[in-house]
Amino acid sequence: MTLHEVQRAELALFAARAAGTRASAEQMKAIACCIRNRVRQGWHGGNWLAVMEHAAETAGNLFRPAPALDAENRSFLRWIREADDVYFGYNEAQRESGIRDQLSPAQKIAPQASGLEDAVGKAVYWVFIDEPISAWFKEHVLDKAEEHRNTASLGTMFFYE
Repeated sequence: MTLHEVQRAELALFAARAAGTRASAEQMKAIACCIRNRVRQGWHGGNWLAVMEHAAETAGNLFRPAPALDAENRSFLRWIREADDVYFGYNEAQRESGIRDQLSPAQKIAPQASGLEDAVGKAVYWVFIDEPISAWFKEHVLDKAEEHRNTASLGTMFFYE
């Protein structure tokens, strides 16, 4: 097993747990996009594992125990099929056409976006508006709207740069 394999697996699991048991595959993917944006911006040295390990420090919602993952959940199964696309930056068209298998290593790492990823944009924060909001998030993100633009919403989730 390589470090990249561990990071990709952790990204899939992190996003599923952070989204919660009733989340859609799109919500899981959007959270993963926020994590990827943090890595690209150099948070915690651009280290995938460190970014996820420290995600609770900038969480939008109050801590809740991580839910048990259901290996039969269709949203979860759909999400894990797409997790590599977020990690490597593939877009939907590349995935569906099979072109990603023909890309050079440099192209596989190059940022790509489409659909949901375009909507999330450069967001690095997410919050579920129907759950208790953390004091840190209110003070550092919501109360500083001029610094943290709301980029998208997905159901009861909002995303901020």
